Amino acid sequence: MANLAELEAKFKQADEQLKEAEVFIKDYQTFIETFVQKEKVLSQLSAFYHSGKWVDECETIHNESDKQFNSAGEDSIWDVTSAFYELNIKMLKQISDRLNSDFTE
Repeated sequence: MANLAELEAKFKQADEQLKEAEVFIKDYQTFIETFVQKEKVLSQLSAFYHSGKWVDECETIHNESDKQFNSAGEDSIWDVTSAFYELNIKMLKQISDRLNSDFTE
């Protein structure tokens, strides 16, 4: 068994980790709230892109407007929504791995 000084050092370290974990939990909750809000924006953008009208509307913009729109570019919306999809997979894998580890690693 550890002596008292070793136990105190161990619990001091655990207290520091506990404080850090409490901050992380707050940050994580904020992240989830932000994620939900931003995901709605991406869903709206994806719906616009996949509406079946986007190609024709882009053609009209390109032919009749003198303004430039990033969202009328060939890859802009696709790239953003694809990146979001890939990040979701990465996040799900991280969460799955963590849950499968029982937080013991």
